[in-house]
Amino acid sequence: MLMFNCYTCGQKFKIANENLFNKITIQCPNCDNPVPQKAVEALRRYSEAYMDFIDVLYHTNAENKSWGISVVETESPIPQNPNDYFHQKPYEGDSFWRHRKKPFVRVDAQVDINDPDLPF
Repeated sequence: MLMFNCYTCGQKFKIANENLFNKITIQCPNCDNPVPQKAVEALRRYSEAYMDFIDVLYHTNAENKSWGISVVETESPIPQNPNDYFHQKPYEGDSFWRHRKKPFVRVDAQVDINDPDLPF
């Protein structure tokens, strides 16, 4: 279960992990503020990966090699509301996660896939 926090109006609402895979859009039920489309697409991939993981455990458990997981909830939304820390620079680096090496590509950015320096 994911808790969504609309920083526009303060509304909170939940969506179960397994129900994210079929969401085309997500918006605040109070003010209709939409979640950015790239974020919705990422949540769909997360939901698929989550369900794949559970399916692997389900089939592995049938072979008596048992595992289970539970999602631990927190009341603190991430990233924080930018209004809560306006005195800091909240968007330093490519990722919210300091250990993550994946570069962030802006929605409006253009990528030249014929660049000889790309690793693929």
